[in-house]
Amino acid sequence: MKLRLFKDSVRFRVRRPDLERLVSSGEVVHSVRTGADDAHRLEYRLVSADVPGPVLEPLPSGLCVRLPSADVGRWAAGPETGIEFRTPWGVRVLVEKDFPCMEPRIDEGNEGTFERPSSASGTCNADA
Repeated sequence: MKLRLFKDSVRFRVRRPDLERLVSSGEVVHSVRTGADDAHRLEYRLVSADVPGPVLEPLPSGLCVRLPSADVGRWAAGPETGIEFRTPWGVRVLVEKDFPCMEPRIDEGNEGTFERPSSASGTCNADA
């Protein structure tokens, strides 16, 4: 799972194994080291939960997006590429399936990505 931050937007790009884990266990958690030791990490998580609508929550060390379980199930099984919402304070949140980049990247493979829809074109966009 990738996390992209840009101005007032947050974008989670979810690969197939992570979406399968979200459906089966209800949670996917990743982190990135932000200091010299493991005590300093930025954590980002997706949770499938009994909530009325999607929610972005701050964590002491990162971000959490809670998605309604029914929405996660439909999204995982269907052709929809993502779930998008805005927080009451105006942050755009997009949780989407991760497709392979059109241009190969040195630091990142395409393992576990979803098949690119036939209507998609262009290269990977780093902007959220």
